[in-house]
Amino acid sequence: MLRRQSLLLTVLACALTAPSSAAHVQSADAAKQFVGAWKLVSWTDRMLDGTTSANRHSVGSGIFSDSNRLCAMFMDPNRPKWAAPPVPTADEALTALTGSIGFCGTYRVHATDGTLEYRVDVADRPNTIGVDRKRWFTFDGDRLTLRIKPGEVPGTSESELVWERVREGGRQ
Repeated sequence: MLRRQSLLLTVLACALTAPSSAAHVQSADAAKQFVGAWKLVSWTDRMLDGTTSANRHSVGSGIFSDSNRLCAMFMDPNRPKWAAPPVPTADEALTALTGSIGFCGTYRVHATDGTLEYRVDVADRPNTIGVDRKRWFTFDGDRLTLRIKPGEVPGTSESELVWERVREGGRQ
């Protein structure tokens, strides 16, 4: 009798601690929603004083693959053009660096808590390589909203990026 109870408790403990197949299916279904090309619609920052403003990196493009890879590029559309391309002056090079953000990496979707986690493995800023990032996501039709945790963008209490899926042929 004691052996049966022990076996039953062991099976019950395993069942309670093992990831549920429903949660796995839910995450897989949510991950499929990310796959494709995305165009940034807006990037809004809530500042520490409570005001909101558009982030200057307001033009962006992102791609999520079905092999759990992502790449994103953002830029300030008001960056000045270089006077003598292809070689920028020191000031032009600094403006190019501070006026754009680019990275690629791997990602995982956690549908149960509505988060996207990614690890940067290629980036324009060397200190972000190897860094894990977490974003909270929601979908509304062909729109994807990602929230950045407080303080990750300097001077902000929260940032929100709204993306729109790019349809076949590049049309919205």
